[in-house]
Amino acid sequence: MPTMLELKEKRLKLISDAQAILLSANPTSEQRSRATAIMNDCAAVEKDIDALETLAAKASEARAAGIPAYEGNSAVNPRQRAEVRAFEKYIRFGKEELDREERALLRERRDITLTGTTGVLVPQLFLPTLIAAQKLVGNSVSYVRKKVTNNNGAPMRIALANDTVNTLTTLTAETTVVGEQDPAFNGFISNTDTVATLVKVSIQELEDSAFDLNEWMRDAFGLRYYRGLEYLLSNGNGSNVASMVAGATLGATMAANTGPTYDDFCACYGALEPAYIANGRWVMNQATRVWVMGQKDTLGRPLFIPSPNTGTLDYILGLPICLNQALPVATTPGATGVLLGDLQQGYLLRTDGDVSIRRLDERFVDTLEVGFLAYARIGGYSTDAGTHPILKMVTHT
Repeated sequence: MPTMLELKEKRLKLISDAQAILLSANPTSEQRSRATAIMNDCAAVEKDIDALETLAAKASEARAAGIPAYEGNSAVNPRQRAEVRAFEKYIRFGKEELDREERALLRERRDITLTGTTGVLVPQLFLPTLIAAQKLVGNSVSYVRKKVTNNNGAPMRIALANDTVNTLTTLTAETTVVGEQDPAFNGFISNTDTVATLVKVSIQELEDSAFDLNEWMRDAFGLRYYRGLEYLLSNGNGSNVASMVAGATLGATMAANTGPTYDDFCACYGALEPAYIANGRWVMNQATRVWVMGQKDTLGRPLFIPSPNTGTLDYILGLPICLNQALPVATTPGATGVLLGDLQQGYLLRTDGDVSIRRLDERFVDTLEVGFLAYARIGGYSTDAGTHPILKMVTHT
């Protein structure tokens, strides 16, 4: 695995190569395709960088909390090793193969009962792997505000307050009256939906001693879970997960339907409340970013400026870019392909409990396969208290 420095240098070179193609005089369709391929390679490098940064952050958190270091796929702590072995045994062979001590270990995790109608929570040792996957495929999920609850999805009141119109009164005389200035309060009831994904694995694979359970957990469940989260919070599900795009306020409408220009970005930037600029970021998909790479400002300078001195190399008007593949391409007429704002202030993602897994032994027995159903309770809500923390840029029709 290359070092972090090597990965960042490689990413910068890929960005520079693609930009050189797009900013050349009248690039051909073949050249544009080559630039797109280069940026796809760049996205893969960015995934490796995000994964290394996440692992480093998790290791730092573990050291600060006094959690023992890991050896391979197991923890040094004997109890943690036993818990992981019990969970792996459940995944491979089902609850019938667990002995009394192993069943007790899994029951102690949030009082889970190992019966035919309930699931097993993923042990804490596996959870960081799933969280690492969030960085790989769900970048937007990383930046929204998160609320973790453990009340079986019960409704919860979310309060919003807007006191931005109130200020001071100058006392010019004894008769000056300081008017009542109450903040505006409102809110909503938070509910959750259950989301799930199903993976089938052959019995031969499960019984193979060389089978990497951690890698399977990460790839099969982590990628699906966070990819699904990003799609749901971006587009909504018509139920208890609201669309971030629908909840955003119109910041700018592009003058043309060919794609966003420098003037369009300036208009959207100017419409954002300055209080949200410090933590603001642009949100777009990879195809839109490639389009932006070929755009110039009014002085002929590239709009997209790589900066090797920072952790994030993608900036427009001084604000970083967050890739979100669930958004449409901004060159599509009528599409909302670009968002701008403080995602933490503008959207709340609620997760109730951890990801749970059920092993389905009988459903696919005729094909010698075992199904694994991962499920969780989630809710998503736009949290605009009145000053519009997230704006959207709409392509002209």
